[in-house]
Amino acid sequence: MLPGSRPALHHHARKRPVLDLALALALALSLTALTATAASPTAESLTPHSARFAVKYRGMDAGTSDTRLETAAPGPDGRLRFSFTNRSVPKGLAALFLPGTITQRTQFTYTADGVRPEAYRLEDGSHNTSRDVRLDFDWAQGRVTGVAEDKPVDLPLSVGLQDALTISLQVRWLLQQGRSPQRLVMIEKDQTKDYDYVFAGHERLNTALGPLDTVIWRSSRPGSDRITRTWYAPTYGYLPVKAEQTRRGQPLMSFSVSSYQP
Repeated sequence: MLPGSRPALHHHARKRPVLDLALALALALSLTALTATAASPTAESLTPHSARFAVKYRGMDAGTSDTRLETAAPGPDGRLRFSFTNRSVPKGLAALFLPGTITQRTQFTYTADGVRPEAYRLEDGSHNTSRDVRLDFDWAQGRVTGVAEDKPVDLPLSVGLQDALTISLQVRWLLQQGRSPQRLVMIEKDQTKDYDYVFAGHERLNTALGPLDTVIWRSSRPGSDRITRTWYAPTYGYLPVKAEQTRRGQPLMSFSVSSYQP
């Protein structure tokens, strides 16, 4: 299908599939941020990583997500910084609704409270900026500012606020500390959202990385009908090796690691 003949993203009949497909890839983007650290939560242990994850939507292949961690130039305070990039490529049905490679980037540091985002970018792969996001975190002034889908963003910062990638890094950091994530707050576009985490058990999985013992955590937003279960592998520093999301009890999307390179 030629690009010009793709269904319009604003067409009412297509709206729900578009949102669901975008959610499937966006969830993979968010979850795969967890590959960004090594087994130790200390900054000194962070070394470049790359990984690939397979995404399915309602049982069908929806695309792949590739992740990459790199060290970034220190800021004015001399603190070590890290740059994490995730690129998701839709395929099959997802490619009919999404314009191209979806790229997310975040720059962050570690503090005594865990992960602290400094700059976040999302580009949907098209020349149109109506779905892009740019957020800058000014911790000295206590504000997060930028543009989300062509709308200005200016919100107060609170300790622990995460972006769409660093929220999963913070989950992993907490698990490495032997602590429960409980409730985390993330900024999405121009608003903040709460996510509750509940321990859901243990399971041994056969994965592309081999058999792994995992711990399962369930996450959801208060009042939402979407529930996500994620399987973390402690021997890989709590790498998420599998995730499943349901909506109103019905399977919506799934996510699994297909390769990992330290």
